[in-house]
Amino acid sequence: MLAAVTSFGLGLVLTWLGWRAESAQIEALAQREFAGLVDERVAALRDRTAAIEQLLRGGVGIAAGHREVSPIEWHNYADAMNLPERFPEVQGILWAPLAGPAASLVAPVAAIEPMNAANRRLLGTDLAATPAVRAGIDRARDGNRTAIVTSMPTATSAGREGPVTLLMLVPVPVATTAEHGPGRSRGFVAATVRLTDLMQRLVEARVPEIAIDLMDHDAMVQPLYRGHEGTVTGRRDLPARRTRDVIFPIGGRDWLLRFHSLPAFDQRVSGASASVVAAAGLLLSGLLAWLVALAVSERSRARTLAELLRRSNERQCELDVANEQLMRACNNALTETRMQAEFVANLSHEIRTPIQGLLGHTELALELPLDDEVQEFLENVRECSNTLLVIVNNVLDFGKLEAGSVELDDAPFALRELIARSLRTVVPLAREKEIELIWSVDPDVPDRLRGDRLRICEVLMNLLGNAVKFTETGEVELRVTRVTGHSAAPRMRFSVRDTGCGMSERVRQQLFLGFHQGDPSSKHHHGGAGLGLAICARLVTLMGGTIEADSTPGKGSEFAFVIALVSETVPVDEPPVPRLRALLFEDNWRQAAAIARLLAPHAIIVSRAPGSAEGAGIESGWDVMLVAQRFAGCDAFALATALRERGPVVMLLDGPGEHEASARAARLRLGTGIKPVDPPALVAQIRECLDASPDPVPRRPVSGSAVPPEPARLRILVAEDNPVNQRVIVRMLERLGHEVTLVANGAAAVDAFDGGRFEAILMDIEMPVMDGVEATAHIRERERSGTRSRVPIIALTANALPGDRARYLAAGMDEHLPKPLPMGALDELLRRILVATT
Repeated sequence: MLAAVTSFGLGLVLTWLGWRAESAQIEALAQREFAGLVDERVAALRDRTAAIEQLLRGGVGIAAGHREVSPIEWHNYADAMNLPERFPEVQGILWAPLAGPAASLVAPVAAIEPMNAANRRLLGTDLAATPAVRAGIDRARDGNRTAIVTSMPTATSAGREGPVTLLMLVPVPVATTAEHGPGRSRGFVAATVRLTDLMQRLVEARVPEIAIDLMDHDAMVQPLYRGHEGTVTGRRDLPARRTRDVIFPIGGRDWLLRFHSLPAFDQRVSGASASVVAAAGLLLSGLLAWLVALAVSERSRARTLAELLRRSNERQCELDVANEQLMRACNNALTETRMQAEFVANLSHEIRTPIQGLLGHTELALELPLDDEVQEFLENVRECSNTLLVIVNNVLDFGKLEAGSVELDDAPFALRELIARSLRTVVPLAREKEIELIWSVDPDVPDRLRGDRLRICEVLMNLLGNAVKFTETGEVELRVTRVTGHSAAPRMRFSVRDTGCGMSERVRQQLFLGFHQGDPSSKHHHGGAGLGLAICARLVTLMGGTIEADSTPGKGSEFAFVIALVSETVPVDEPPVPRLRALLFEDNWRQAAAIARLLAPHAIIVSRAPGSAEGAGIESGWDVMLVAQRFAGCDAFALATALRERGPVVMLLDGPGEHEASARAARLRLGTGIKPVDPPALVAQIRECLDASPDPVPRRPVSGSAVPPEPARLRILVAEDNPVNQRVIVRMLERLGHEVTLVANGAAAVDAFDGGRFEAILMDIEMPVMDGVEATAHIRERERSGTRSRVPIIALTANALPGDRARYLAAGMDEHLPKPLPMGALDELLRRILVATT
């Protein structure tokens, strides 16, 4: 009996210890889960406030780029941000310029969105009139940082307190002048945020088992927000078993977030395991006592129980090790994500190097006399290589834009020449699909502008390529107009309209997301990586503009972007040119109107002929007649021959490379022009038909025009280690008429520089023995220490990492050419060097 009692007492002790251990373990797990929920909600709140601040930063960009912010511009920005869906807690974003001296500062609300009844009452309200808001304005302006102002809840009609509203202020800086010192602000972009919506959406709606109180850490009076107040799930009248305070700094102030566990959480995590342990312990104790009383042989069961406990502990150790390994795996995944951009750029180097050899040899081969079949094969190779290069460049551009490492250029350029260059890239596909290409620039748009012409051209080629790709019949039109406004720099609107398949509203809203294509079935039909429009949107935003899309399913789409460009037009006194009257035979009224706009600056007034297939009844007195190759479904050449009796005729062919049509026009002694129209070339053809002097307006060489005289020979040193690239670069330079000296590494380049005289050096970056950057440093050192004049050094590299060009220029190089090298770009650069050295 004594043994049974002793065994029972020992079982009770063990049961109590087991119950304590299990309860402690459950409590530890509950605390860890509660801490995890708190950390997750704090992170979500931090991310959400950062997103709202980023929304305001975008508004700062709009306000900083314009002298005055119009309500339309503010509405367009708010509409682009999609406030109701992306920021439901934001009641409105507003722009309030500062005016008056510091003592009597006023900040009237000049623009606010969305323009509902509540927000409309705030227009013209002086924010600085409220002491709390004025204090926030002073903090934000003096510290040039974001500030947050709170308003305590007010009593509602039902006697309860109303919601608390936060006012987040971001200053808009002004340039340092004599009138405005550094750190001054010209105004503020602000957002009114309903605290209840923000907290319920981020905390209570996501985790209904915890509640949160928010209060000012400095004031510590009463909470600005009490979570789950008066709700059934909240039960704030019951004491919380778990609480945690978190200091949350934002807007120059510290906020105290006090998290409480609710009964639902406590009931879920507590469970019944501790009770089960206690009941099991009692049962086992009684059983053990009974077994001891019956037979001592049952002691083996105690040893079995001990073994089970040991295995349980081992299992717990294994779980701890697995958790540690999981944490290490998460950290490794984050590290791999950060290395992804660099990996893509390094991989592109390996891809672009063979593309350089492929494209270079193809261009060289196409200049040789070839039969039609071989030439077609080589042109297909060049087209496929260019397509591959576009995809590689899109991936790199997207990576650089995501990393924020794209720098814009600021140089003068000719707008109409840039548009013609962009159109040439889509002419072959448009001719193949028999799509009409139309383009025009309004007469009030200046031709000489300043900006990043390469980025503008990249956006235009992308939009034009998409329009032609998704259009099977009809037309694609590019038009440039001037947007009226009060900004200092003229704002230009580029629109690309097509008659393609169009898209639904759901697809349109996702157009500018990366790696997205509107119709999944079109991915294999049209190709592409889905990055083009995402890159366009980011480039336009980087240039301080906006981009939008409008589409109707089955009727077509229109993409338009608006950017500010500085005018570089300088008035030049030119002799007056007699005006010419031209009669245009063109079915498409849009094409006719576009040609009229393009020829108007060249003193040619274009009138559209009636849609008749016969020339009878056409009055005389026209200086020239322009006949489209496809007009009224008739034989346009027969019509042109009949019109020759009334004056000179110029045939407008549907595209370049139409050898049969060109030959037929030549036999009929007709002038020829190419669509899409190149105004300088067409004007020259018109004046040639009139036996007049050439077009006095300077024009660039066009396809089929006379080749400019060959430049003088340059002595060029080429440092390149890749054998394929060596042959390509040497043959290109020899075709361009230059004398070439080839070396295979940087050390040999330095030795060749010491022993010879060169007008230019093409320096590869990655070479054995000595790379291009180190070789450039040695050459510049010799120039500084001796009497040798400075030789231009051009960096050649297939790398596309952010900041490459700036790094090479800082190393002493004069220019940077990425591989693969187009012969035209290389020739243009060498011509500039020749002009600078003569």
